[in-house]
Amino acid sequence: MTVTSISALANSNIDFSYDADWGSDESWDPVTYDYVSDNDRARDLISQEFRLSSEHWLVGVYASDTREDLQTLHTGDYYDPFYDWADSLFYPFGSDYEASNVALFSQFDYDFSESTRLTTGIRVERRSSDYSDTDGLVSSQSDSMWGGELSLSHDMNDTVTAFARISKGYKSGGFNLGVVDPGIREFGVEELWTAEAGIKSTLFENTLHLNAAVFQSHRVDQQVRTSFQLVSGNPASFGYATINVDAGETFGVEADIRWYLSDSWELYANIGFLDATLGDFPALQPGPSGREQAHSPQYTFASGLVFHHPNGVFARIDATAKDAFYFDVSHDERSRAYELVNMRVGYEAESWMVSLWARNLFDKNYAVRGFYFGNEPPDFPPRLYTRLGDPRHVGITIEKRF
Repeated sequence: MTVTSISALANSNIDFSYDADWGSDESWDPVTYDYVSDNDRARDLISQEFRLSSEHWLVGVYASDTREDLQTLHTGDYYDPFYDWADSLFYPFGSDYEASNVALFSQFDYDFSESTRLTTGIRVERRSSDYSDTDGLVSSQSDSMWGGELSLSHDMNDTVTAFARISKGYKSGGFNLGVVDPGIREFGVEELWTAEAGIKSTLFENTLHLNAAVFQSHRVDQQVRTSFQLVSGNPASFGYATINVDAGETFGVEADIRWYLSDSWELYANIGFLDATLGDFPALQPGPSGREQAHSPQYTFASGLVFHHPNGVFARIDATAKDAFYFDVSHDERSRAYELVNMRVGYEAESWMVSLWARNLFDKNYAVRGFYFGNEPPDFPPRLYTRLGDPRHVGITIEKRF
């Protein structure tokens, strides 16, 4: 038997400040529109885990304690000379948050035969949390949760293995820190039930590797991350919150193939198809019930060609593609489908390596996040603001191993 101890201790002090109006004096001239948000966060974390394991079983216990203090200050000045109207903002906000977790877990493996294996596992967890803030809200939350797995794998022959798995996972509830609507300060536990089946194979004298799986997931009280603006014309009131929708459904298919053309050449491809829909939103935070989930493209694809010569010269080219997806559950704006190409060439010796690489070789513009709200005086019409992915990067990497 083996005894394992894992201890963790962290102390973090995080200052996060930003220009809340997303502009400069020149961009808003002659209107004075200047907002700043300053967030000072202090977090302490301590955790301890013990495991006792043998060849076919494992048992363990886990405990953690988290304390977080958040101090936020929103300031701003707004003056519109056309309407002779002015406003200012000075809003300090503070919150204290504490959470403790205790969990017991175990896993057991059983071999029915040399070709058939069963794996079972279970985890039971108790989480308690407390929250208070300078607006006078004091709240506590306690959740008891469990998750587990039952999986079976069978070697069809020397080259093909089939598997099936049923599992239950969970996410604990909690509190939304910072400036949010009091009605969505808390969010509850999410449960995830998943059924999966697939194959893993090595064919043609180990020159072709083919893996494929199909899965169906049902999420109970699904947690989703949403964005909002509490006060129109006040960019410092733009925030984020986690809320629960009553359910979520996901169906997907994944496959990957690796073909070793020779000792020096490899061709690979990965493809996935996904159908993910949302359930009903709560009345306090209405949303797109029955729509596709955010950041859930219907297809993803990656393919590449790799060359590695025994003398150390190597090269590869990779292409990726992603379907359009919704940016958020707070609006219906979508990205565009895009494709990217990356390349790398170099030389590798026993203890060092040098390579020349390029990411996003053709310098494609593509959006990875999108926000939809009013931020431009004087009428503040809602608009889509996007954060683009990395442009073309070209570089040289030199690596030395000792």
